[in-house]
Amino acid sequence: FFENTRAIYPAQSRFQTQVLIAPLGLDVAYWRNLASANKDPNPLSGLLKTDYVLSVDRADYTKGVIPRLKSIAHFFDIHPELKGKITFAQICGKSRMNIDAFAKYYWQTRSLVNSVNAQHGTDDWQPVVDVPGPLSPSELAVLYRDASVMLVNPVRDGLNLTAKEFVACQSARPGALALSPHAGVFDELGPWSVSVDPKCPIQMSAAVHKALMM
Repeated sequence: FFENTRAIYPAQSRFQTQVLIAPLGLDVAYWRNLASANKDPNPLSGLLKTDYVLSVDRADYTKGVIPRLKSIAHFFDIHPELKGKITFAQICGKSRMNIDAFAKYYWQTRSLVNSVNAQHGTDDWQPVVDVPGPLSPSELAVLYRDASVMLVNPVRDGLNLTAKEFVACQSARPGALALSPHAGVFDELGPWSVSVDPKCPIQMSAAVHKALMM
């Protein structure tokens, strides 16, 4: 077959397939310098009065935003003593709002944020601080640097470089990475993270608590 093209390839490679594994990285020095050199206050300092668990993604069903919000509700059901002491901050922008399924998902996430805050919030604290973004790299670097936990919980996704950005921005008071095995970066960072099951809010809330206690 392909008689007209077989002659192009050397005989020894005609029936060989080569696979190259090349994990996508990032400019670690760039992110590290942003975090260490930035003396500005946390961009969410007006909203974040406590230690916080950070997530940075889009309102996309592959990102597991709805399971994450359900896990947050369960987290405070099980650990009411942490109300007012831990906040979940998510930078979660809109995604493909011209497609009905994505628009519906976005509004479902907004409804869940309001529900969790109404159920567990107090007069001077809300469990979920939801910011649509976008934030600048400098602002993100400060958020990464100061986070107690970085929660990356896609149900099926690509690289999730936010996990690497978080690690690069850590300082003398490092936080913990809570990472879904379905994130592409899990093959590299999985052994040094707390594994979360993005399809099980109960397990995810327990994993986040474990990460906070580390």
